[in-house]
Parts: sequence; structure tokens; C-alpha cells
Amino acid sequence: MKRIFLIAGIVLAVLLIGFFAYYYFVYRPAVPENVVDIPLPPGQEVTLTPEEVQQGKTLEEKHEELRRELGITAQDDVVTVAKVLDRPVLAPTLSADGLALYFFDPKSGQFRTTDTVGANESSLVGGTFENVSRIKWAPTKDAVAISFTEGSVTKNVILTLEDQTLVELDPRIQYPVFSPDGLRIVYLFSDPESGQFKLSTALRDGTNAQALKSYRAGELQLHWFAEEGIAYGGVSSGFKAASVFSMDTRGERNRTLLGDAYAADMVFSPIGNRVVFSEAPRKPYITSLLLMDATGQNVVQTSLDTLARKCAWSSTGFTLLCGVPAFPDEQYTVPEDYEDEKWVTRDDLYRVNATTGEATQIVKHSQYTEGYDISDPFLSPEQDTLYFTRRNDGRLYAYYLP
Repeated sequence: MKRIFLIAGIVLAVLLIGFFAYYYFVYRPAVPENVVDIPLPPGQEVTLTPEEVQQGKTLEEKHEELRRELGITAQDDVVTVAKVLDRPVLAPTLSADGLALYFFDPKSGQFRTTDTVGANESSLVGGTFENVSRIKWAPTKDAVAISFTEGSVTKNVILTLEDQTLVELDPRIQYPVFSPDGLRIVYLFSDPESGQFKLSTALRDGTNAQALKSYRAGELQLHWFAEEGIAYGGVSSGFKAASVFSMDTRGERNRTLLGDAYAADMVFSPIGNRVVFSEAPRKPYITSLLLMDATGQNVVQTSLDTLARKCAWSSTGFTLLCGVPAFPDEQYTVPEDYEDEKWVTRDDLYRVNATTGEATQIVKHSQYTEGYDISDPFLSPEQDTLYFTRRNDGRLYAYYLP
């Protein structure tokens, strides 16, 4: 009898050992086919508070709450998109060191800052601004040009972040844009009483002005794209063809970059040697994306139809990321109907080789539950995060790239 119990005990022990060995080393719980493990944004640490521990909440439940809060969805467990700021903002950008986000909050009238995932928000500078119509950051991110209205008067000021000084520019200075080093501005000097309209440069406080070239009155696009390179021309329009020209900082070495193009839109590379542009040569309904040197030479046609303003350059200037919409069958006038939000897009995302124009799709809009109309995009220094404003709700989002 003792022998029987001994054998039974040995068999039971073997079975138990086998069970635990299978459970811990072999068994894996089944995962539903449609469940995707969505990683959180880089730098987003998740911990449980003592109250949550007492309530019995798990870390995975906290992860799920954060994903829902950030609005994260995923594509093939590789690319994620997250809501970084859950309210409308204007002119978002990265600080010069890439460690903080700067933006204007139209509700409070303040310039604000957060870390790169939208946390730890604080005021960037003191003071508030109302009725802001235009914001242009210096490439060095140490100053910003602000246009706003007081009554019927439009004012332009330069705000320096470090010492929080505010300089009001001469009221005849319009459309100021910073030089690459942030120390000077180019602008349209507009004096209707004397009939003078001149493209001019000055120090960023408006002193030491130098007239470069006579120009007509009215809106224009201005780019100070290199130390000695300035581009200027008519604003992008689907109703009227416009040309864009370049010159050096003495008003010489004049070139034509774009001639009589509809919907002419352009974004220069960070080092100013290349430019991505879009145009609709014959009909202002579909705009094609092209690349060229800043001299207007070596034009490369891409396979994409989009607006250049939906593209962000990498810091090296070798690649771009571009939002690409599907142009509808209905004929909209671009960019006017787009700017008036008569046409809201759901963009795919492409990576473009800036030398060859070769485009590779990395995000397809149909794989997301929501559409993203990409506006004001900019890349992190590591090129692994594309920030953009979703145009139809004004909030800041980010694609986290592999």
C-alpha cells in the first residue's frame, strides 16, 4: 500500500512540475487578431499614483487611458499619431535645441511652451496679444515677428524671448521676415502717401534700413532663404498667375524662380540650397509637387500632387515629409477654397528624396479612423517625429516615425 501511495505521489509531482513548466515557459495567451499594441510617444513615462494602486488599477489600464486621451491610433504597429495639444494653437514650432515646443495660444493671447510631448506647459514670455493675424519665428527661435490689429490699424512688433523686449516697427514696414541668423529682417516698405513701395532690409529692430528694389503695393510672399538669398513675388492664387523671383541682399543677381504659375507655393530647405514648390500651370485645380535648386535650375518632378506648404524638410535637406491629399472630382480653386476650408483633406504621408524626387508612402490615411489635414508641418532634429496642425480643428498632432 505504501508503495502505491509513493508511486502516486511521484506521478502527481511530475504532473505538477510539467504543468508549471508549460505555463511559464511555453504557454502564451491568445491575442485577438485585431488588437494592436500601440507604443506611447517617446519620453512619455507612465506610473501609477498611490490612489490608483489602492483602487486596483493596473499599469496596462493606465496605458490605455493615456492612449485614448492622446487620441493615438496606429498603422501596422510602426507609425503612431498622437494629439500633442488638445486646443487650437497658432504657429507651433520647436525651440532651437529641439527640446521644447513653442506656440501661440489665441484663447489666452499668450506665447506658451511645453516639452516635446505637450506636457509641463508654462508661459514662454509675459504679456498678451489680441487680434493676431500673422506670426513669423526667427530661424534661431530667439525672436518672433507678430502682426496684430488695434482698431483699424495693423501693427508689427518684434518680440525677443531672452530679455522679453518688444519693439514696435515703423507702421510702413509690412510682412517682416527674419534672416537665417535672426538678426535682420526683409520687408515691404509701404508709403502710399509718397507712392513709395520698396523691398528693404534692416536690423530686426527696424534700424539701419536699406532699400533693395521698388515693388508694387499689395500682398506678397517673402523668403530670406540663405545668407545672401531673398525670394519675393505674388501670393499663391488659383485665380491669378504669379511669378516668384530671387535676388541677393544688395538687390542684385536677379533670377526668375517661378514664372506665371497658378497656385505657386514654395518652402526652402533649412540651408537654403533647395526649394520644394507646387504649381498648377494650366488649371488651378490640381497642384503638382516639384523640386529645384534655389537658383531655379535642376527642376525635378515628383509623382505627387499636393501643396508645398504640406511638406517639412529634414534638418539635412536630403529628404522631406509631405502630406498628400486625394484631389476630389469636384473642381476646387486651389489654394483659395482650401484656405477657406471649403475643401478639407485626409492626407497620406510620403517621404521624398530631395535629389531624385522619388516618393515613398509611409502612411495611408484610410488606415486611420480619423483624417488628418496636415498644416504647418515641422520635423524633430532626429527626424523621427513630424509635428503638424490638423487644419480642421487647429490642434497640434505628431506622427512618431520608425
